[in-house]
Amino acid sequence: MQNLFTDNDIIDPNRVISCLSEKLNRTEYLSTEDLIKIVRMILPRKSGIKITFQRARSAKDCFMVNGYFDSEVPKDIELQICCSSYKKRFPLTPGLKKFIIEDIADTLCHESIHRKQFKLRGKESSTTDTGIAERDYYLDPDEMFAFSVNIAHNLHRKFGKTAVKKLSNVKRVIKVDSYLADYYFWFYNDQPFRRMLKLIFQNLQAIEKGRVCHRSLI
Repeated sequence: MQNLFTDNDIIDPNRVISCLSEKLNRTEYLSTEDLIKIVRMILPRKSGIKITFQRARSAKDCFMVNGYFDSEVPKDIELQICCSSYKKRFPLTPGLKKFIIEDIADTLCHESIHRKQFKLRGKESSTTDTGIAERDYYLDPDEMFAFSVNIAHNLHRKFGKTAVKKLSNVKRVIKVDSYLADYYFWFYNDQPFRRMLKLIFQNLQAIEKGRVCHRSLI
């Protein structure tokens, strides 16, 4: 686990998935309290990540994840686990297990990219404004890059080495990635969508070479 993070690096979602899968391998019932303890267990002490609980009635017997980056606090990345209950244990189906593990991994990767962007440029993305319109949020260059990395990893998990070829059939691929579907909805047949496809392609190439993302694009 020592190499899962470095001070100035991006979190590798594949490493997080591997660690969480090992910890949850034989788990059949899980509470939010259990999940938070497990995630904290795999994180290095100086990772700069805070894990919190948010009660959400809509998340009954399931988990949802939010992520935030705040350069002004010591633990600058917050991973928020949302559920209707903190202590109640409920069945952890294979589908739910896969979903929550990948969601946590991708969220940590996404927020660590923003941390890297801030360290390189010394400014935060305009998307820190919670009142920003959804379309403008997706247009923000920092968000576009972070989402392109998430999408690339998701496609690589689903399609492996054929992911690049699958990308040519956009209408099929958007069915397996909600973020790409959002970009398709807002920007199809427009320059931002073509830009997103190019970013995904370049990140897929980097993933094939064992890297987390195409670093020169950050």
